[in-house]
Amino acid sequence: MNRRESGEIYHESAVVSPVRDENGEITNYISIKEDLTDQRAAQEALISSRDLLNEMGSIARIGGWKTDLKTREIQWTDEVYSIYEVDRSFSPSLDAVLGFFLPESRRLVAAATARTMETGEPFDVEAELITGKGNRRWIRLWGRLGYTDGRVTHRVGVSQDITEKKLSQELLSVNEKKILALLGEKETLLKEVHHRIKN
Repeated sequence: MNRRESGEIYHESAVVSPVRDENGEITNYISIKEDLTDQRAAQEALISSRDLLNEMGSIARIGGWKTDLKTREIQWTDEVYSIYEVDRSFSPSLDAVLGFFLPESRRLVAAATARTMETGEPFDVEAELITGKGNRRWIRLWGRLGYTDGRVTHRVGVSQDITEKKLSQELLSVNEKKILALLGEKETLLKEVHHRIKN
């Protein structure tokens, strides 16, 4: 850190080297300095953007992922680790990730990603999994192919925890069935009362 003549503080890097005379004695030093203010501001803005995205992902329970098709390496954002309930030290692999899904969901996810590879069309599936802590979760997966220099090099997408939505839908379905059953009983009862009154 240094201060300009105007009093403004700025960041710099400096490389200092000694200058020696013919006897090898240091006579002075040469310093090459580089103003890092813009680089530091860009780095701080990038960190701030990353933190904001992580916070938004946490609120929406949505995270991002990327799969390198050549190396098969998978990258997850913080929220994907949270959704799967695994430690950040967990290294996701294709087999390990598919292993979280229940059998029917595993087939669904595998078929969707294979179809994307064949057709180039994005995929959007809802699948059920068992987290690293043994909890049952529903997630929605969106994914598409990614390109580098016009060539398909990776898949990229998002995972969103939709467990609460699914549980609400199931509860609504159960309640709807109960209401329909009660209405059916009421209709039967009304028909019986009507029949007795007529006779």
